[in-house]
Amino acid sequence: MKIDFMNKTVKCRRGFTLVELLVVIAIIGVLVALLLPAIQAAREASRRMSCVNNLKQHGLALQNYHSVRGRFPSGMTAVVLDFGANANVKLLPYFEAASLSSLYDDDKDWNDQLDSVLGASLGMFNCPSTSEENPITVQAMADKFAGDGQARLIWGTTDYAYCKGSFDGWCMSIVSASDEVTLGDIPDNQAGMFDIASNTGIRQITDGTSNTIAMGEASNDPRWQLCEGFQCGLGSVLPTGDRPAHPWDAWVVGTPPLNGFPQLRGASIFACVLEPINKFPVTETYVILSDLSGGSGSDVLCRSHFPGNPDGVGMSTTSNFRSDHPGGASFLFGDGSVHFLNESIAPESYVALSTISGDEVVGDY
Repeated sequence: MKIDFMNKTVKCRRGFTLVELLVVIAIIGVLVALLLPAIQAAREASRRMSCVNNLKQHGLALQNYHSVRGRFPSGMTAVVLDFGANANVKLLPYFEAASLSSLYDDDKDWNDQLDSVLGASLGMFNCPSTSEENPITVQAMADKFAGDGQARLIWGTTDYAYCKGSFDGWCMSIVSASDEVTLGDIPDNQAGMFDIASNTGIRQITDGTSNTIAMGEASNDPRWQLCEGFQCGLGSVLPTGDRPAHPWDAWVVGTPPLNGFPQLRGASIFACVLEPINKFPVTETYVILSDLSGGSGSDVLCRSHFPGNPDGVGMSTTSNFRSDHPGGASFLFGDGSVHFLNESIAPESYVALSTISGDEVVGDY
């Protein structure tokens, strides 16, 4: 009996060789490397948009406040050196933060407020591109106020500052210990929309609200170092000690740091355009008390570093605007619009945009 066996073809399956596997991995690595910058750019674009939206919220709040009061809020109110509510506090009801606003006691200084107010962290006050601790722990501040039995240690921060124009000094009329502080007679080509005891309304902004900066980015990211003095550089960076090394500021604090109180050295809720956008290291905000001459009206000397200032040069300084977005910073204008200004903007245009009634002609920016 003959048996026919059918020839069967057996196909052998083989896997990838090591070389082929390495080639695939290399290709995937190249694709990831190509896509990563695009992903990072998309994330930064999203963070920048969120930052712009925060400024727009401030703009809407400012416009609503003006509609009710006929003026914009004062940068800060004060009686001699007793400092009250700043502009951020005054805007809380217009940020839909009425519950937090109700906790703020207008009869007390900011440093006597509840810890739940001082340490509140509010999203509209912070740019998502910054990486500072928020709320921030400041041991030096706690030590400073330990004498009142309530050590102030935790502070909610802000990354936005109100524009003082091109006037980097501090000019206040102080008549007596019981009188409310009023703003000195700052020259028109230097005055911005906000200052201590400012009382700016739209009618006073003769340059036009669309041509006037109201506020801008003032990052408190730890990468920003802080230096002492006008046009200071790396050679005059402040020592850290027991306070933050970067230009930190709390949204509830309106008092600019005063000489004689080294625990408080840092930035403030105010910024000036006299120094460039993104200047590094950041010039500290510092009030030299001898610059505050007291008196009233024309008796007050308004010293600044502005070229040709009629009252001469003072020693006080105000921090520059700075941003963690590359190439410049976002600014809120008086009409509620937000614009990104390149850090290479011409100084004369930058100054012109910062003042309320300088009558300067602003070119392309």
